[in-house]
Amino acid sequence: MIRDIEEGDGPDYQYISGLEVDKSDIEITKVFNNSFWQTNLDQILKEKRIDTVIISGNALEHCVTATYFGAKERGYRVLFLQRGIVAEFNENLQRLYFEKPLVSYAALASMFKSK
Repeated sequence: MIRDIEEGDGPDYQYISGLEVDKSDIEITKVFNNSFWQTNLDQILKEKRIDTVIISGNALEHCVTATYFGAKERGYRVLFLQRGIVAEFNENLQRLYFEKPLVSYAALASMFKSK
């Protein structure tokens, strides 16, 4: 999980309500738009042999897009979580849905369902 602390790091800048955070989840804090820039995200993903990044988050026009390009520049396959992106302008979100690869939550749940 990536947490942006660019604007601050107090109680007003905590998790989105309803977001389930497990104690075993890795949290990376960032102060730049690109979640890869000056963080250990790339190192963690490589250590875990992860080659695909699924992006969800706030600020399509800023953090989401910057992280997308940061992941692509580092050679990751990148998908966007359908209905998992918040944008300032709806037309930008609609363009994303038509131009970029998406994966739905239902598809992810099915792929990772415990057997």
